[in-house]
Amino acid sequence: MLLSACTSQRNAGLAISDSSEAVYIVSESGNGEGDSALEEVRTDTSTNVDELGFTVNGLDDEKLLSYVEDRVYEDIVHQLNSEEYFVENVEAVYYPKEYIEAMASNSQSNLYFGYTSAELDECFQGTRYVFTLGSDGQTTVVPMETVDDDVYVKALEDVMIGAGVILVCATVAFVSKPVAPAVSVILTASASSGAKFALESGALGFAVSAIVKGYETESFDQAFKAGIASGAEGFKWGAIFGGILGGADKAIALKGATRNGLSMNSAAKIQKDSGFPLELIKEFNSIEEYNVYKNAGLYTRMVNGNLALVRDIDPYYVATLEDGTKITNLQLMEKGKAPFDAVTGKRFDLHHINQDKDGVLAILTKSEHTGKHAILHKRAKDGVHNAMTGDKDWAKKKAAFWKALAALLKQ
Repeated sequence: MLLSACTSQRNAGLAISDSSEAVYIVSESGNGEGDSALEEVRTDTSTNVDELGFTVNGLDDEKLLSYVEDRVYEDIVHQLNSEEYFVENVEAVYYPKEYIEAMASNSQSNLYFGYTSAELDECFQGTRYVFTLGSDGQTTVVPMETVDDDVYVKALEDVMIGAGVILVCATVAFVSKPVAPAVSVILTASASSGAKFALESGALGFAVSAIVKGYETESFDQAFKAGIASGAEGFKWGAIFGGILGGADKAIALKGATRNGLSMNSAAKIQKDSGFPLELIKEFNSIEEYNVYKNAGLYTRMVNGNLALVRDIDPYYVATLEDGTKITNLQLMEKGKAPFDAVTGKRFDLHHINQDKDGVLAILTKSEHTGKHAILHKRAKDGVHNAMTGDKDWAKKKAAFWKALAALLKQ
């Protein structure tokens, strides 16, 4: 079963089907208050400002959007903590206040993640419902026939604080039910500052997880109690979500998750086991390939601005080159050369995952790289090692990678 919050523009299309369950709109404002039931199920979703590791300049800061995407993804995986789910997509975009105000008076169709409200509404067929928090703090329910521009604009206006609103889409699949209801969720959130948004963004992943659980158990009361925990002052969020019926053949996002041959079951297992980013998991061809990286002890890190699978390397290991020169691994990397494995005394290799010249690089030993050749090189004929499709700039990229890693090791 696919829970489709909103198919990212990075995917090929939109999950659309013939019929659906209800659509809900949930609005929540951070007033620091909540009933005892909420307090009992609340988890700490806040982050200390010192833990961010970067300065946030505003809600439109690209670093903030990337941080929110990563945190919501990680929080959903952590909260669900099961191989029965696969978090397929998380995407965040920023709408400034002026744009939202223009949307309210715009006679043409507005776009949300690349789709008009009418196109999104094709997903939300059947009865819709609006869930909002009234002035008395109680949830009110209003049935709707369509979810049009007015609904989306109101959802944006209701949460807007200051400069604008961030929209977050998340997509989750129920692995064990390939033909079952799907759910679309769009979160709208705003804060008094970019830093405030970053600190409180854990509430969003927690809310998505609660919605997922609600569809699984068909008990939305419990989902609301679990997901609508009060945020801090200066942070407001809401959600639009609804059910979609349709087979896996109509779920474009689901196809995107398995485009390299990885089954949804295997993808879910890898995600739960590793917490790897989606862009990396989708590059794997099999769970056997993932196990090569897992058994090698690789972990993710940004190197030279790109995601990579790296490993612990002894920077002070002294290698003896063919001409008798003695040099440390750190010195080699600073020169753009591959370092040595302190255990085997042989140089490390850089492997292109999925043989994509612009894809993720993994640091492997010689035995790992050549010994698992059949598992790691499924695209030997058309991948990076093909003379026609290969990377002519590989030598420069390889040198830049090792130099960047050396700089990281010196930090």
